Amino acid sequence: MSIELQNDIKSSVILKVYNKFSKLRKIIPAIKWILGISFLIAFVDTVIDGETSPISMWTNIILWIPAMTLAFVGAILHLLTGIKLGNLAAKHDMNIESVKVWAEEILN
Repeated sequence: MSIELQNDIKSSVILKVYNKFSKLRKIIPAIKWILGISFLIAFVDTVIDGETSPISMWTNIILWIPAMTLAFVGAILHLLTGIKLGNLAAKHDMNIESVKVWAEEILN
């Protein structure tokens, strides 16, 4: 690996942000469970009462907006990281997988 590749990886804002963002993967199962339980409670409330109570409706809104924002930001970061790794691979005549391994090694 060249010094130039190391410097390119260390100076890339996209790779740094994606590296920090990817550490959030640990909490994604907890978020899924919380959203699922909240949705189930609202569904049962709707079936029993015939309408959704304001508390369960706002709970779902408050929980789903940040979750969808997190998913959207993650998708955009994933796309930008792929483009950046592809550009680095083309610039240094390497394949993308080896650049990805080097980037993970350097940033972690």
